[in-house]
Amino acid sequence: MEELFVKRMVAFVNGYISLITVIQIKKAIFPDERFDIIISDLTPGLKKIYESKVLEEEFEKVYFSQYSSLKRINKAFILLSPNKMIQDIVGESLPYYTDIFFWNPTLMFYSYIMYLNTMDRGYNLHSYGEALGAYVTDHPIEEPLFKYNFLNVYLKKRYGYILVENMEYDYYVFGQELVSFNSDRNIVSIPKLTQDCISYLNKVFNYEDYKNEIKEKFIFMDKYHKDEMNNENMIISLLDRLTSSLGRGSFAVKAHPRQDKSFYLDNNIKLIEMDFPWELYCLNNNIDDKIIISYSSSAMYMPYILSDSDHVSISLELKTPFSDLFFDEYHCFIEKLRKRNKKVYCFSSVDELIRGIEENDDNS
Repeated sequence: MEELFVKRMVAFVNGYISLITVIQIKKAIFPDERFDIIISDLTPGLKKIYESKVLEEEFEKVYFSQYSSLKRINKAFILLSPNKMIQDIVGESLPYYTDIFFWNPTLMFYSYIMYLNTMDRGYNLHSYGEALGAYVTDHPIEEPLFKYNFLNVYLKKRYGYILVENMEYDYYVFGQELVSFNSDRNIVSIPKLTQDCISYLNKVFNYEDYKNEIKEKFIFMDKYHKDEMNNENMIISLLDRLTSSLGRGSFAVKAHPRQDKSFYLDNNIKLIEMDFPWELYCLNNNIDDKIIISYSSSAMYMPYILSDSDHVSISLELKTPFSDLFFDEYHCFIEKLRKRNKKVYCFSSVDELIRGIEENDDNS
């Protein structure tokens, strides 16, 4: 890789935890570098953050990627011109960046990488860990850009397209000691969040306007159903069992940011309403008296890492694509948390899950 003397950095961000991570990387590791950010509508709340312009206080230039307006046919434009694809998604061309931070390998990310390849410009790639996945793998799980492999072969020959796992990059992560996989990549530890960074995050997510205190003791952290299952009836059945066992006044659900909230309203399920990450609530409030329940949601574990919480986490072990791929790494991560005296429990059936909750409720 050629030596690069004038740095200009950019980060691709598509989710709340990614935004928290990138802000801390910028503030704690590269406070004096020229640093831009590209956020997207893949998480609905990011558009509101973009429009607030608070990110412009920390980042030199803020871009917004719109995928919702793209038609399926638009994806084919990357075959003809990656730069045209960038303009369709962002609305303008992007400058030359020497350093690129990313996690999700989106169409925008690949368009930009291939665009740089056509310019024969050197660049450094930096991946950052996103939520629970950060501790079980050093690369995102992805499918090739096109279903028909001859198109991917064409992109490779013309623009140097390869999957992320075959790229060269270092890897940034909070709580490096909890990483539970083997990697040949250089792993860079992200410093703990300071109060200054938390204050800025509060401003970014407009947390100051949130006046509600979560009074429910039992909180179910749901995941994005399309990523986990084909049949939502299982979740309805589980939530009904938990509500009946724990009591409607003591139990509520925190939905995933991308999950359609009508699912809960249609099934008379009590929701915790917040337009910011659960982890930010934990950074501003003590949740040590809570029992967090889920099926391996990142929101169960990230407060241990970001805010050093001492809550109880109780997980139902469902068979999902995630559990199939990372069974050993996930359980290694859980054991590392337990060695730090975190109260983490895993159960293989709903009956065991409910007994585990009741036992921990009695012990609290």
